Amino acid sequence: MKRAANPDDPTPFEEMKKLAYDISPNDTLGVMKTFSIALNLVNAAEVHHRMRLVRKNEHADDTHHIGPLPMIEDSIRGTMEILLEEDEVSPDSIFERLISQKCEIVLTAHPTEVNRRTLILKYRNISELLAQLERPGLHPFERAEASNNLRGIIAAIWGSDEIRRIKPTVQKEAAGGCAVIESVLWDAVPSYLRKLDAQCRVTLGKKLPVDVAPIKFASWIGGDRDGNPNCTPAVTQEVLAYQKLRAAKMFLNDLNFLYSELAISSRFSPELEALA
Repeated sequence: MKRAANPDDPTPFEEMKKLAYDISPNDTLGVMKTFSIALNLVNAAEVHHRMRLVRKNEHADDTHHIGPLPMIEDSIRGTMEILLEEDEVSPDSIFERLISQKCEIVLTAHPTEVNRRTLILKYRNISELLAQLERPGLHPFERAEASNNLRGIIAAIWGSDEIRRIKPTVQKEAAGGCAVIESVLWDAVPSYLRKLDAQCRVTLGKKLPVDVAPIKFASWIGGDRDGNPNCTPAVTQEVLAYQKLRAAKMFLNDLNFLYSELAISSRFSPELEALA
């Protein structure tokens, strides 16, 4: 804290060096774990703080178009506004370039990616609780309950072993890749595309075509013949079957949710039935 308060003062840094030199190997593990958890928590808090500032600036400045995406230069909305207002690019040209863009995200079983699925879910719960605490007019009991849940999740993270003590199999690596999709990307990507569609309607006056898929996913997990001798053709076939099964279950869950939302009646008009 002293170092952060006065970066030009070398004394706190020298004190930190001495503490690091004198610390025992057993205590080193605790210190490293503390910093690792603290950095993850700070990142989550920083994201919400940045979004809070963006929303505050947008409420104070009503000169820009209303849109679901944040009005910052490194966002799609900011780029659209700059191209339209400063570079005088036509909306049609921006729209055509946008729908032709392709971004492919490749999942790999990199050794540095050691987060367990349970920890991924815990950090996601933390982000959701931070968003809940941002709600205006939150009841004192709801705020106290959310804060208590936040402390409980942090305590659970501290008590969890973040490092895998046993080298994962290829099948376990595939399960970890699916966990990233299931816990984060499965909801986040469609949500972003809906916001992008709404932003196109507001800024460009056009909606995204239904068949546009600017973000696609691929995976090397289970197919790496160069770096993993355990990745045999039989293992690849097993991983592919597992990934297909997980994808089918996720689609089935969404279809069941959609089924519960649809109106059911035997008295629909012929015109409405024709649209079904």
